[in-house]
Parts: sequence; structure tokens; C-alpha cells
Amino acid sequence: MPSDLHIISAETFQRLISLAPQHNFRLIALNRRDYIGSAPFNESELSILNSADESKHRQFLYDRGLEIAYFLLWIVNELEIPRIRFYGNKGGLALLGWSLGNVTSIAFLANLEKYPREVTRVLEPYLRHFCIYEAVYQFLGLPSPEGAYHPLWDDEISLERKPAVIDDWFTSYYNHPYFSHPPESSRRDFSALHPRFPPKQVKPSTNTNRTPEELAAMTDPNPVMRSEIAFYFVVRESTLYEQYKAALTSSLKLTPTSPATPFLFPDFKISVVNGTRTVWNIIWTAWEMQKDLERWKNEGMNVRPVNFITIEGANHFALWDEPEVLMKTLASCLA
Repeated sequence: MPSDLHIISAETFQRLISLAPQHNFRLIALNRRDYIGSAPFNESELSILNSADESKHRQFLYDRGLEIAYFLLWIVNELEIPRIRFYGNKGGLALLGWSLGNVTSIAFLANLEKYPREVTRVLEPYLRHFCIYEAVYQFLGLPSPEGAYHPLWDDEISLERKPAVIDDWFTSYYNHPYFSHPPESSRRDFSALHPRFPPKQVKPSTNTNRTPEELAAMTDPNPVMRSEIAFYFVVRESTLYEQYKAALTSSLKLTPTSPATPFLFPDFKISVVNGTRTVWNIIWTAWEMQKDLERWKNEGMNVRPVNFITIEGANHFALWDEPEVLMKTLASCLA
């Protein structure tokens, strides 16, 4: 594993933050634990994360979700957030996870019913929306399709070149065949996506739209080798899949005597958002999620309503390249 890989931090949301007031939003970009500005994991926490014990991994994820819950609680109390007013579409909070950050935000939703009641009782009048933005399938515990590609696994790319190549890969714009055909004639299979670099760049990559100073401000090299690498090599797919499923379903079977809703925060809306020119593994994730939701419904499970939204022409970094487009999309989610 190359030692100079870096992870994108909350600074990437800066252009989006500056637009928020125009849409009557207040946007807070939170760096997760181990990222610059947030508390680093201690040795005990890192030991748990890097162990082979699935129960410890579940506890680790529960703890990260609970931290988000307490952070939201702090926002409610400190910033005097108004309660949700559905009739005027005002007030309340929305929680969004981006890319690998979805691991932590989904941990919050998956464990909602296990949190102290004094926490959920306070949050319930405020939480109105949950957004899964540009999630990667492996961090939801979804299996890799045959032919799956990531520069990290490409032996033809030297260790020295991998960081730059991975950066280029994630920031490129792809012309996936799936979106070149009418919806009714497009098949959702791996052959409809470009897994490697686009044969022809349809638009300059995000790398050309940021200065070296901006790139340095939005990247953090420390979490990769300390903690995030565990989600590639240590934490099992089954653990992440269990968490993702728990976030969107209830184990209570549908019966004539079932309660009206088995969920806490039953009015909590969920959106899955991705661009049409993003990396293949993002689009694949949305497809697999839709299949899972349909299967779970057919199995008689209670499933939270989920709205899937694609942003035409957007890549993985719409929050930097096209912040106005993304902001309007997010505003429509809350409408």
C-alpha cells in the first residue's frame, strides 16, 4: 500500500457551504474521527478496528454512529435549530454522507433504535432527511461484480504512481454506455459501465479545477494508514452489509397485527444521489441497492422509502465542480 495516499476532508465542501444561504440552508461539514480537526482514534479503538472480531467491529461502528447522534444533539441545543414544520417545509436537520463517509452516517441510522431514548426523543422532532451521496458498494458490504476494477488493485500501476492515478480515476468524467441509450432499452449490467479510465474525457477532470493549494487544503494523508485502510482489508463485507440492511429495514415482518410503523422517525426521508458521469462503482451501488430494497419488500420486510436521484453530467466531485447543481438537487430532496 503506497504511504502517500490521501483522503479527502470536509474542506471539499467549501464551495457548497458558500452557496447554502442562498437556498435557506446552513451547511456544516464535519470531519469524521481521525481526520484533521477531529479527535484521533486512541490505541484501544484502533486495536478494535484492526482486530478480526466481527462483534468488536459492530461495536466500533455503533460507537461512530452514536458520536454522530450526539453531534446532532449538540447542534440542536447550541444552534437553536427550529423543529420541522412540514406544512411550510422549514426547520429540522438533514444528514448526508459522501463517499467513504457513508460508513459513518449509515452507522448512525442502522443503530438508531439502540441509542439512549433521551437522545432519540430529542432528535425526533428535528431529523427530516438522510442522504446517501455517492456511496461505494464495498463499504455497504455489497459483493464485487465480475470485472470490477480499482487502480488500487491494478498490478500494472507502480506503488509510486498509485496515489496520482487513483486521484485521476475518481475525479474523471465517464461516458457510461448505460446513459447513452433510452431508459427502456438500457440494461443494468456491468457491460453498460466503463470501469477503467474513460476512453475519451468528456470533460476535464476535477483535478484541473483545483489549485495545488486547494488540493492540499482538502486532503488529509493521516487517516488512510491509521484507520480507513481497515474498511478495505479488515472489516468484513458481512458486517458492513448487516449495517446497511439494518439502516433501511426493520426485522419486524409485515402482519395484520403489525404496528403502523416499526421505525423510529417514520417521517424521515431517505435519498440516494449520484451523478451519471461518476465512477462505475458508485452507479453500481445504486443499482444493487434498488435490487436489495425490492427483494427485501418481497420477503415481507418493512423497508424505509428510498428515493433514487441521478444528477445528469455530474462526477464524484459535483460538490466542487458543480456546487450549484448539487445544492439545487439537495434542496429538491428536502422539498
